[in-house]
Amino acid sequence: MGKKSFEQAVLAGYDLIHVNPTIDTFSKKIEIETLVNRTIELISHIENFRKNKKISPVSYEVGTEELHGDLADISIFNKFLISIKEGLNLII
Repeated sequence: MGKKSFEQAVLAGYDLIHVNPTIDTFSKKIEIETLVNRTIELISHIENFRKNKKISPVSYEVGTEELHGDLADISIFNKFLISIKEGLNLII
């Protein structure tokens, strides 16, 4: 799911990483919970990697392909962001 490419970006000094968990390009719709879980998994992986390497904090931009996450609907987008924030607060 691109974890190695994120690691390389951190090692290269990127300070902003775009996380897009929509890897199911063959699917028309992915459940919002799946997108939230994937996003949390990826950010958690990057944070653990960064901390283990003693690298400065990075910022994250999260989102999905519009057709795969229904995030064009503001209520679903808000649910996505709130769920990610709550999930990250539990693990980071």
